[in-house]
Amino acid sequence: MLAEAKRIASAFPGTEQASKAARVIPAIQAKVDAFAEIQAQEASARKWTYASSKDELTGKQGYTAWLQSENQIELKFPYQGPQRAQLTIRESPQYGFDVMFSIQRGQLLCSSYDGCSVQVRIDEAPPRRWRAMPPSDHSNETLFLGNERELYRSIRGAKEVRIQAEIYQAGAPTFIFDVSGFEESKFKPKS
Repeated sequence: MLAEAKRIASAFPGTEQASKAARVIPAIQAKVDAFAEIQAQEASARKWTYASSKDELTGKQGYTAWLQSENQIELKFPYQGPQRAQLTIRESPQYGFDVMFSIQRGQLLCSSYDGCSVQVRIDEAPPRRWRAMPPSDHSNETLFLGNERELYRSIRGAKEVRIQAEIYQAGAPTFIFDVSGFEESKFKPKS
């Protein structure tokens, strides 16, 4: 309909039909733009995955939300192949509240005793150093990000989060996460 109105307005200048078409173009364009915005929001919301599970020890419910990075990297042998990073938010009856950054393969460089820092940029704010710690099992694919409540509050209102972390023999690539579709009610539904 929009294309047809534009065609009439440009093909028949000075006519009554062209004048009518030119008057309705802004209203049609506004509806098209609004529909496109709704579609973009729905697509962002679909990027998050939500899960809940009962903790076997405590009998209480735990909640998790995660999404994969928009971009991917390619590591060298023995971790070769394209891979994305994952950003995870977890509320666990046993372990508490965590925000985690992980890769599929490779080694995130972070001392098990002193921890490390990663660069985090939220939307257009300047990048910030964020404290991180590896998991207690000493695996190298995951980091627990410090100040998790502050980071969580920032994620809830953000559109994009960029995380840069050091990876063994890969430098410090930046992973981009479209966090705009996060829905707190799906992460931790009210009982």
